[in-house]
Amino acid sequence: MKEKREPNIAPSAEAPLTAVGRLLVDEPTDSFLNMAIDESLLLSCQRGNEPSLFPAIRFYQWSTPTLSLGYSQRNSRTVARDYCQMAGINVVRRITGGRAVLHHRELTYSVVARSDEPPFSGSISETYRLISRAIVGALASLGVTAELSGKEGSHTLPTSPMTRSPCFYSPSRHEVVYQGKKMVGSAQKRLRSSFLQHGSILLDFDPQLLLLATGQQPGLRLPERIASIKEILQREVSPDELIEGLVASFQQTLGLRLSPRGLTPSEEEEARRLREEKYSQDAWNYLK
Repeated sequence: MKEKREPNIAPSAEAPLTAVGRLLVDEPTDSFLNMAIDESLLLSCQRGNEPSLFPAIRFYQWSTPTLSLGYSQRNSRTVARDYCQMAGINVVRRITGGRAVLHHRELTYSVVARSDEPPFSGSISETYRLISRAIVGALASLGVTAELSGKEGSHTLPTSPMTRSPCFYSPSRHEVVYQGKKMVGSAQKRLRSSFLQHGSILLDFDPQLLLLATGQQPGLRLPERIASIKEILQREVSPDELIEGLVASFQQTLGLRLSPRGLTPSEEEEARRLREEKYSQDAWNYLK
C-alpha cells in the first residue's frame, strides 16, 4: 500500500469523546484497489477480531477518473464503454447499491463500523442521517450552508424517475444538498452486524465528462441539479482542507477520537487479493 498521510487534525475541545475510531487517509490510488480496501475493512469489521480498530473512517482519492457502478447496475445500460476506454476512464463495480458515480475532482469517504453498537446501532436511515450530519458540519466550516435532503423546509428538487440517470442527478433522503442541488452521493452495504457506507463529495464537477462516460443525453441539464464546493465558494478547496474539516466534524458528531492508523497486515493482504481476483476482473465489472 502507499504511504498514508496524517492530516493536521486534533480532537475538538467541545466534542464529548466517548470512543476511539481509526482514521485512514490514503494517497490517490487505482479504482480496483480503492474498492478492495473498502471491502477488506468491511470483512475485517464483520469478523470482529480487532474491535478496537472500528469504527474506521477512510478518506481517499482516485489516481484515474473512474466510473463506479452500483452492485446491480447493468454495464451495457449505464456505461459508454468505447468512450471510457478512449478517455482513460476506469470502470469498477461496487459492492454497494445505487447508481453510477464519476470519481473525478472529488474526495471519497468511507465509514466501516458495527451496526449493533453505538454510534451506529440505529436503522439504515438513521445511519445515513448521522453520517450526513457530519459531512454538513464539515462543509459549514468551509462556508457552505448545506442541508439534508428530505427534511421539512429543505430545497430538494424532485427525484428523477430515470433509473439510468447518474447517482448525482437526484438526492435520496438524508443525502447532502445545497439549495436543492446534490453535493454528496452515498451508498451502503450491510452484513449481519457491520456496514460499509462510502460516498463522493464534489470538490469540482465536469458535467460534460459525466454525460459522455454514461452515454446520457445533454437534456439531463446536470448543472441545475448538481453542486460542487468550487461552484458554491468560487474558489479551489484542496482535498486536505476538506479532510481536516471532515475529521473535526466526524469526531464531534460521533463522539469519537479518531486515531491515524493504517491497514493491518491481514487487511492489506486481503485487499490485494480482492483487487487481483475480483475488482480488476471484467467478470465482476461488466454485467450483461
